[in-house]
Amino acid sequence: MDAASVFGRVSPHQKRAMVAALQGRGHVVAMVGDGVNDVLALKDADLGVAFGSGSGASRAVAHVVLVDDSFDALPAVVAEGRRVIANVERVASLFLTKTAYATLLALAVGVARLPFPFLPRHLTVVTALTIGTPAFFLALAPCSARARPGFVRRVLTFAVPAGALAAGATFLTYALMRSAGVALAEARTLATGVLFAVGLLGSNLDCSSDPRAEGSRVRVKALLTWEDACSLRTQ
Repeated sequence: MDAASVFGRVSPHQKRAMVAALQGRGHVVAMVGDGVNDVLALKDADLGVAFGSGSGASRAVAHVVLVDDSFDALPAVVAEGRRVIANVERVASLFLTKTAYATLLALAVGVARLPFPFLPRHLTVVTALTIGTPAFFLALAPCSARARPGFVRRVLTFAVPAGALAAGATFLTYALMRSAGVALAEARTLATGVLFAVGLLGSNLDCSSDPRAEGSRVRVKALLTWEDACSLRTQ
């Protein structure tokens, strides 16, 4: 695989072995094929691309089918995939932040034996303005960064500290107000304001984060067999 870049008269099992060898070295492998002999490799590749004029078996197992046998659509397909993956990561960070601070606040008020600092309407307003609305626009935001491993680690790295900060600031404010003799309704209003402010800060940080900040180590290798290369038509 390292000594050559073009292979001819390759059997289906050899194509499958080539895909497995590249994947074993940490590559993201795309396989392009149009015949029944390409089905095994298309199925095992990270991205299987079949031609619309190819066999039904190859089209059935492929992830992408080029209806007009042209590679012109692939850049848009890759760009859309990158945008979706990056925006799912951002949206997940927001919603897990809410889960983190809600869990911590519930534990804190339970241990302190205090009334819960929010009414349902308070949480509805805060969630709509700091989670729901930003998540809607984040899901539609453009992004061309490559997908990379570590999704759960990055989401938790953002959500857990942000949720702990929101819960800590809200509970500290609420507890101090209650200990000072402030009425429950006023203490809840102040706690809602603190949570709203911290939530806006977290939403702003998540919206301004750049998924390309850590760079990308993903390398892409595409397998194009000699038979496929010979069958390509000049557009």
